[in-house]
Amino acid sequence: MTAQRWRAIGWGAAACTAVALALLGAAGTPMARSMPGAAEPITRLLAAVAVTVAVCRLCGALATRLRQPAVVGEIAGGLLLGPSLLGLAWPGVSHWLFEEVAGRELVAQLGLVMFMFFIGRELSLGAHTLPPRAICKGAVGSIGLPVAAGMAVAVPIYPTLAGPAAGRFEFVVFFGLAIAVTALPVLARVLADTGTAGSIPGRLALTCAAVGDGLSWSVLTLLLMVSASGSVRQLAMTVSLITCTALLTVLGARPALLRLIERLAPTTGMLSTLLVVGATGFAAVTQLIGLHAAIGAFVFGAILPRQAPAVDRAAGRLHDFTGAVLLPLFFAGAGLHTDLRAVGVDPGRLWLFGVLLVVASAPKLAGGALFARRVGLAPRDALCFGALMNCRGVTEIVIATIGLQHGLINEAGFTMLVLLALLTTATTAPLVRLLSKPGRLGNGLRKAPATVRRRQ
Repeated sequence: MTAQRWRAIGWGAAACTAVALALLGAAGTPMARSMPGAAEPITRLLAAVAVTVAVCRLCGALATRLRQPAVVGEIAGGLLLGPSLLGLAWPGVSHWLFEEVAGRELVAQLGLVMFMFFIGRELSLGAHTLPPRAICKGAVGSIGLPVAAGMAVAVPIYPTLAGPAAGRFEFVVFFGLAIAVTALPVLARVLADTGTAGSIPGRLALTCAAVGDGLSWSVLTLLLMVSASGSVRQLAMTVSLITCTALLTVLGARPALLRLIERLAPTTGMLSTLLVVGATGFAAVTQLIGLHAAIGAFVFGAILPRQAPAVDRAAGRLHDFTGAVLLPLFFAGAGLHTDLRAVGVDPGRLWLFGVLLVVASAPKLAGGALFARRVGLAPRDALCFGALMNCRGVTEIVIATIGLQHGLINEAGFTMLVLLALLTTATTAPLVRLLSKPGRLGNGLRKAPATVRRRQ
């Protein structure tokens, strides 16, 4: 990165800091609270948006300076705005900005919906040149083993971390999924930053992460359907509605969408509108059925045509706004439910989090590496694959948020999953750089193993 770009990041970070501190200071003064518009919901909402975007973007710039994905800093910024720091240092300011602010949670959910749309958009199970055997073994090692380990550890901790609406079966399955997920968008950024995107471990990790995401969201959909159905009749109705929606999507909505995209391709503005309407409309349908709105946005993103330049341009415009404004608001919403004191103060919960960190990371690293070795990857390549699959990013926070909203986990469980996502994501890039360091890896990372070369 050039010195000019670093200076621009520094000035931007300084500006964000100044805006955030000014707004926080103004919100904390009695004079500000006594002004005529201080009690207006729109005043507090706009101030919350300004502070959230400034803090998260500042932390993202600092993370980039430390050679981390910006999302690591943005997640940390959301945690700083929660009860762990802002609520502890300035409880009055925290309450004025975030507590009981009309529309804040809805805006955060809009950020979640749009993020899930982009996850579905980036999901591609067919754009790979690796043999199916390598993909299956890589997925079993990096996804199947962590799911089994997560479900095993979830059995004894059910009374501690389960939510009010979770039976033992629902909690065990949900926790296994949440602890084993790999973040596809953040993984792609880590690969780009570390220069390993074209390597065999990088390509295998991207493909296995796509497979894992598709399976995880499918199983989570079934789990939400079962947990939301209080009776056999209600379950049958939910299954019928989901089946009808799926048929209408495949047979009606997708062909109509393809024709609309062809007609609107010359007008990027109208195509962007179509993407927003489609993502929010599908989200509303799945929320109406009884599933989470994020499922519908994910499905809409998944059915969009691949390698369509017009769609890419329109989605790029939305991606910039989502990343700059909506996603930080989602992180702030997650941060308000994350209290680090719930983990750090209680020695028992601190030990439990340490156990969860080991259970989540060891099967990803060791299991992924062992199964990667079985398809012919060199030892260092296999370890690199395991390290890449340990990147959880925003995807785990999204799953944890859905679990909290549906009562599958409590706030202590949510806090542990958020911290798990932050720590495993922050350690991914340094570990991959260490394993792919020139002179230590040789040409192993750039070269396909024999079992892969024969299929290319």
